[in-house]
Amino acid sequence: MFFIYYFFKGLKPINSNSNMKRNLGWLLNNCEPADYLLIKKIYEEESIIQYFKYSINTGKVNPYLQKYLLREYQIFESKQLN
Repeated sequence: MFFIYYFFKGLKPINSNSNMKRNLGWLLNNCEPADYLLIKKIYEEESIIQYFKYSINTGKVNPYLQKYLLREYQIFESKQLN
C-alpha cells in the first residue's frame, strides 16, 4: 500500500505553461512581420549548430552547411582584400 502512495507522491503536476513553448519553425511561420528577420536569424544560427553536430557525428556535410561555409569564406576573402 505504501508503494502506491510514494509512487503518486513522486509525480509532479503538469506545467500548464508547457504548451506555450513552441519550436522555431512554428514561430517562423506564425510570427509578426516585424519580428520575422530576428527569428529567421535565430533559426539559421540554430540550424548551423545542428548541421555542425550532424557533420561531427556522421562525417557527412549537409548541402545547406556547404552553402553557409562558402558564404562565410567569401565574406572572409572580401575582408582580406580590402
